[in-house]
Amino acid sequence: MIKKKKKLNFAIIGCGKVMPKHAEAIKSCEDAELYAISDIVEENVKNMAKKYNVERYFTDYKKMFELKEIDVVCICTPSGLHAEMTIDCARAGKHVLCEKPLAIKKEQLNSMIKACEENGVKLGAVFKNRTFSGAREAKRILEEGRLGKIYIADGYCKEYMSPEYYKSADWRGTWAMDQCWESEG
Repeated sequence: MIKKKKKLNFAIIGCGKVMPKHAEAIKSCEDAELYAISDIVEENVKNMAKKYNVERYFTDYKKMFELKEIDVVCICTPSGLHAEMTIDCARAGKHVLCEKPLAIKKEQLNSMIKACEENGVKLGAVFKNRTFSGAREAKRILEEGRLGKIYIADGYCKEYMSPEYYKSADWRGTWAMDQCWESEG
């Protein structure tokens, strides 16, 4: 007898600009369900709950963790909040898929990884570029062996963020919520 795979119940923290991408991706998977959402702005979370037909919504994401059915949490909040929220998810026993950057300080990233390891949950980072046509084509060419045996590779991806991007949210481009650590050496 073949056992049917359990659906993964997802929750999303943050109902801003990127949240619909996560909601649509979850809704498109037959083995996943958008189970709950959270946002500190009640109007935002109510609107998204209605749009995506989600019965369980919260203005306090920690209250959402009382739902034992949640397996995975997508963190779609300002970058400066990722570390604290990821650690809270891990302590609640929830796997995490976090928007980029995972953290704005190296110490935060290390704490996130440690919390996930200690609590036996997985931590994933969103990396949208891997699904772009050029990346998929490069993967296909490599898998077909058309470039021979690869011994070393390096890549560089330069992205431009317009002034409109930074104007789209008060936290974007700020030291408190969007800075990344300086490189060592």
